[in-house]
Amino acid sequence: LGQFDTYKYSIETKDGQIMNKADRYAHHFETRPGTASKIYESSYEWNDKEWYKKKASNSIYKSPVNIYEVHFSSWKNYGNDVFMDYKTFAKEMIPYLKKMSYTHIEFMPLTEFPYDGSWGYQVTGYFAPTSRYGTPDDFRSMIDSFHAAGIGVILDWVPAHFPKDAAGLYEQEVSWEIDVLEETAEYILINKPGNLPCHPAGRFFNHTLWAWLRQAHGITDIHFVNRLDRETSGIVLVGKTARFAAAAAKLLHSLGVESHKRYAVLVHGRFPENLIANGWLMKDPNSPVSKKKRFLPICNGGDSDVIELPEDEEAVTAQTDFRRRGFYRPPHSGEDSRRFVPDKHGEFSLLEATLRTGRTHQIRATLCSLGYPVVGDKLYGVDDRIFLKFATSTLEPSDWARLILPTQALHAEALALPRLGINATAPVPFV
Repeated sequence: LGQFDTYKYSIETKDGQIMNKADRYAHHFETRPGTASKIYESSYEWNDKEWYKKKASNSIYKSPVNIYEVHFSSWKNYGNDVFMDYKTFAKEMIPYLKKMSYTHIEFMPLTEFPYDGSWGYQVTGYFAPTSRYGTPDDFRSMIDSFHAAGIGVILDWVPAHFPKDAAGLYEQEVSWEIDVLEETAEYILINKPGNLPCHPAGRFFNHTLWAWLRQAHGITDIHFVNRLDRETSGIVLVGKTARFAAAAAKLLHSLGVESHKRYAVLVHGRFPENLIANGWLMKDPNSPVSKKKRFLPICNGGDSDVIELPEDEEAVTAQTDFRRRGFYRPPHSGEDSRRFVPDKHGEFSLLEATLRTGRTHQIRATLCSLGYPVVGDKLYGVDDRIFLKFATSTLEPSDWARLILPTQALHAEALALPRLGINATAPVPFV
């Protein structure tokens, strides 16, 4: 890369999302509306040694101070969003400061920012003077000019203001419709909304259930006993001590014996009344998404633990028991757009899913492989290519129309750990 070449960092998160981020430490950026960082090597030679000698010899406590605060763009410009450059600004400003006996000039934020109307308070480039007014060396020349005139320079630096620009340090919006179902000295039971990650990963940190528990609920020792995907809603059990979390997790691993987990899920198609899906979960070789799994049922009715292992060495046994609750249709105009409606002729089915094993993506992958994709699911829904578009923020209105719901219709509806006295339920949000 050479001088003024642009670049960004392309980051793939743990959940497969692609983020193109500008370099927070870059010294130069594209001029808005561009958001890329630029390679910039300075060739500037400073000429303000005399200023620093004078500054070192004077006592700041015995010297007068008179500070002029200024917003660069609005102090004087040419109209139509055409601004003075750094060098011209110094030539225009210095005579006024000298006339009014100012000793210092204080600039409202000059670090790179995307939106003129923010006055520099929405920062994307923390160590780069904004390119609206010139190059970093033009900025250095302006500072030199002020120092040559005996005027000190103060720069406002506001690193805590985050704009909602994808190239910056902004975290994607999430849902904060969190319900506390029960809380004791040892644990808290949460009904998590869809579109809220449980714990920090990839692009999410403050926009997580973990951060909410710390910041809004005052819990500092956080131990997730069970985790849900970002778009899966429902019950999450969080231990307040490591001892409780370990005991609860041990019981949770004994599904059907010491614990019970039940999900509600809405799928495309008219599902049979009852179905036991017993088989293998393994990597889907036909999907363009590397993390997608497929379910291979056992056709002979045997026990999956005693039949020959599939060629995929990472294949694991999986069993889910499904029971149909009813048929549904999408909401009509004037009805709640987030809730499907019961309809005996409907082409969608609401299912009750009981886990007999606990595998990653178990319910979603099983249903997709059986021909009943989950409504709103970008990976295990009607077309896994939608996930790739979602990962690069290129979903079109037609894609959202195929999804029907903005998040996958999978809800952790019930969790029971009888030995610990836990028996929680949470209402289904999508019907």
